[in-house]
Amino acid sequence: MCKEIGIQRMEWEYKVWGRVAHVFTSGGVAVDCLEVKAGYQCSRHHHADKSNTFLVVSGTLLVVKWPDSGVNGTPTTGTRLTPGQTCTVETNVDHKFLVIESGVVIEYYTATEGELVRADDIVRIDKGDKSQNHEWDVTNERTD
Repeated sequence: MCKEIGIQRMEWEYKVWGRVAHVFTSGGVAVDCLEVKAGYQCSRHHHADKSNTFLVVSGTLLVVKWPDSGVNGTPTTGTRLTPGQTCTVETNVDHKFLVIESGVVIEYYTATEGELVRADDIVRIDKGDKSQNHEWDVTNERTD
């Protein structure tokens, strides 16, 4: 699927929610291509020194954020993304994505000023797994 959008050479890392290929890194920017499977979600996590932006190429993704809530807090923002839409998650904001419809997502990272993008800059709160839709009250959902 990533090959269909012109990304040719890829080494895949397999995840419960699909697979990811690292496409590009240069200093404070990195780009990954994700092939995501409906009915799955990534881990709840945050990044200390980088923000990340999801760009949906195909399929549907729900990005859920916990901006100020701590480990046991309730998510306050959920954004449903369809092809062509983006959602940015700022540094140190817990988040996860739930895959509503299988597809391709471009994820790009931007490091905090003066920092380099590091692959190990991730703090996981839980594990990726089958989506537990009851975790998210869709009445809080936005369609930015």
